[in-house]
Amino acid sequence: MSFSASVANNRNHPHPPPKRVITARKQVGERIGNKYEIKEVINLRDSTVSIYAAIDIRTREEVALKISYKVRKIYQEARFYKYSVGDLDGFPRVKWLWKADRDAFGAIAIERLGPSLDTVIEQTKGRKCSLRTTLLVMDQVISRIQALHDRRVVHCGIKPDNFCIGPPGSRNKGKVYLIDFDAGKTYISKFGNHRLDSADGAANVCWRSLAVEEGLESSRRDDMESAGYLAICLLKGTLLWLFDSANAEWKKRDIPLERLCKGLPEEFMIYLAYCRSLDFTAA
Repeated sequence: MSFSASVANNRNHPHPPPKRVITARKQVGERIGNKYEIKEVINLRDSTVSIYAAIDIRTREEVALKISYKVRKIYQEARFYKYSVGDLDGFPRVKWLWKADRDAFGAIAIERLGPSLDTVIEQTKGRKCSLRTTLLVMDQVISRIQALHDRRVVHCGIKPDNFCIGPPGSRNKGKVYLIDFDAGKTYISKFGNHRLDSADGAANVCWRSLAVEEGLESSRRDDMESAGYLAICLLKGTLLWLFDSANAEWKKRDIPLERLCKGLPEEFMIYLAYCRSLDFTAA
């Protein structure tokens, strides 16, 4: 084919424009909504959800800024923060909610906290916390979950990443906060019935309960079972399936609790056995 014929052919059959890559990942220094400037990456969860440390352009107040193309989830999370836990201790306050006009992503700003429990574990010598520290942390973890359940909400994402301690140097530096409600749901209807029709969030396979693994709806028992795994991870620095997500489901099902809790006070095994024995509506 001659050059002129090739050009003519391309005119008749133009190449389609390249597909636009949708991503929630932003650059340090980028401004969002002409209100916040991104200062630091906290977590690049995936291509649709990213979390940053940002600063208010006018007041210089620092916040945690979550950007997501799952705009419905952003608005849902904001509602949980404002109406379900807005007056409770140990939950961050919403500073700002926004939706981009053109790029179809949403953003939510919450008060800036300290490191997550996941980071605390990584920075602890041997990746293991003492029994005393674990009990002090878990006392607050369970209190946060109980307070949430009292408001008819299940979190569906209990794991170390979703708990933060207070800002370093602040009066709340020892306080544990529960964050991230994009998988949360109300578990009781306005008529007082346990809901079976709510779609579950895609909880991390390493932390979700056996019942959820089997395809059952999430309820309070499942948050509490996940909290048990969190306690073991604080004490041991890991779970037997933590770095093997491909096999986590069958390992969680087949590994006896005696082996999972080996070397720990028996109360941890008793707690997990109790959580697994609860039925769907149990408190």
